[in-house]
Amino acid sequence: VILAIGGIAATGVLSSGTADWSGCNDSNQDHKSALDQCTRAIASGRLSGAELARMYLNRGIAWQRKGDHDCAITDYDAAIRLDSRVADTFHNRGNAWQSKGDYDRAIADYGVSIGLNPLAAVSFHN
Repeated sequence: VILAIGGIAATGVLSSGTADWSGCNDSNQDHKSALDQCTRAIASGRLSGAELARMYLNRGIAWQRKGDHDCAITDYDAAIRLDSRVADTFHNRGNAWQSKGDYDRAIADYGVSIGLNPLAAVSFHN
């Protein structure tokens, strides 16, 4: 189960919202549109910290939906470097590792996810 991060209220620079910000946060969107919008939001230079981490997380989810687990992991790594307190990022990276057959790394990421959110039932399940 990929944990989608949609509908998160923006803060700071994009608090009023932009098409790319909104599209990147829309978990119901097709992966091609999400990839395009997340990439533009990341490249805009208008985001930093937790907001930028969310864009990387959401683009990672889009890569994963497309089946490109390596690109997903790269984006999850970037999100974690920016904000290492988001359990869903570790959970989703664990899913990508699991899809690649790297169960040790997947279990490690699920463990971090559980540590950050002890109620993360889906991480316990995986």
